Amino acid sequence: TVRLCHPGEPDDDELKTLAETVDKPTAAATRLAIRAAIKKMGAGVDEATYDAVQESLTRSRNERKRKRLTAAWGVIAKAPKVAPDSFWGRAIARETGEISEAVRTELKKAATRGLIDYAGALTGVQRDYKGAPLAAEAKASLKKLGKSSEGKKALKEARRDAKFQKELDRALAHEDKKRWERAIRAYLRVVDRAGTLPAGARARARLAEMEAD
Repeated sequence: TVRLCHPGEPDDDELKTLAETVDKPTAAATRLAIRAAIKKMGAGVDEATYDAVQESLTRSRNERKRKRLTAAWGVIAKAPKVAPDSFWGRAIARETGEISEAVRTELKKAATRGLIDYAGALTGVQRDYKGAPLAAEAKASLKKLGKSSEGKKALKEARRDAKFQKELDRALAHEDKKRWERAIRAYLRVVDRAGTLPAGARARARLAEMEAD
């Protein structure tokens, strides 16, 4: 008997049988088993697709480890489409799940910093993960937040705070290119204009870190 098995998950103790042939299988019986396995698991991929998926997964994991979750999501969302139950399909699903859990963790952290931070984080998730379950979850949380007077105020302040995010992004870009003076000036502009908003606090914190470094 010949058994055709799914490659399974890395920690699987047993392989999942997709199809099997009768004792002393003929060529025809083997072909039927292969067709049945492919139908369950999905067709294989060519070399170019294999390499592209592998590269997408590597880039996404690297971005996720650097806490650049939106960038990681952007990479994995553009990975070539493969059969969901194939080896690569499951790998993509695992990576998508890892990113989603990391985003939910960041949302919980934002909630502990205050309603403005939380509202801003939710708005960002709804925008950046459009079409994904994460965006739907964020939308529901924003709707719930807007039902209270404190929540409405936080949403308004979060919209003000978002206007300073581009300046923070520019400061980070300057840092990446080691343009320290430009980065410091950008952070100082945010501190001056954002005041007590979360963007101002982030800019002050980064300036303190740069001074200590």
